[in-house]
Amino acid sequence: MPRKLPGPLVDGLLFVAEAFAQASGASGYRQASMRRAVSSACDAVFHALNTLCADGLIGGSRAGSLPPIDRSLEHGVALRKLRNREVKLIDPAIERVGSLFESLHGNRHAADDAPPSALFSRMQALALIDEARDAITRIEGLDPKASLERALLPLARTRAG
Repeated sequence: MPRKLPGPLVDGLLFVAEAFAQASGASGYRQASMRRAVSSACDAVFHALNTLCADGLIGGSRAGSLPPIDRSLEHGVALRKLRNREVKLIDPAIERVGSLFESLHGNRHAADDAPPSALFSRMQALALIDEARDAITRIEGLDPKASLERALLPLARTRAG
């Protein structure tokens, strides 16, 4: 059985995403809600990756230790590292997490930065929330033996020469 990631933030962000996706009302309010739903779904996966890194580095996500690690991981760096060929060598299952995170990250940028004419439907938002849940389930099911390597991969920056 997959382990459950510690801490309420991942579940809380998914709950918020679902709540926003169910919003009704005026068109502008609905669209803002769909955009927040998409953004929150991506953030849930990002925080699941943060928790995975903390678990690998410190042996558990103790409340006092997560913030420094949380600040070390950046969306763009994590995305580039998850698309790297090294990922397959560490744990092939994380490759799918990377592709889900890539989809969510691209949609998050559209939700946060696209002009008002770029609309998200409720069906799109709910589908992306399902992708986030799938990614988190996959993160929770990763092989614990490779946790330190996985934890360091998204944090490590490539140095020149």
